[in-house]
Amino acid sequence: MDSSEEAKIRQMVALRVRALSPDDPQRQRKAFRLFLESVLMQEFGRDRLGDKGFDQMVDAVLQRMESDPQLHAALREAGDLLLVDEGDAARAKAPSKR
Repeated sequence: MDSSEEAKIRQMVALRVRALSPDDPQRQRKAFRLFLESVLMQEFGRDRLGDKGFDQMVDAVLQRMESDPQLHAALREAGDLLLVDEGDAARAKAPSKR
């Protein structure tokens, strides 16, 4: 997969993560699932996105990962990182004004 295709996938994931409702109690899990989907999409091809079997595979991989307590904790942390508002991230990186 070339870099322009990877950039398109990253942009699509970012847009889909931003579209998650802030009130959704499963928001963190859904954000990580979108990330996982993008990784598998890069591996197996973007054309698989609409394939029902692909969705089932993503769900199966996510459930398997969540069954390990240590890995599940890491998934939650990754979900939180995916949900960081870009404005907050930009402010955190900016040097403080004195």
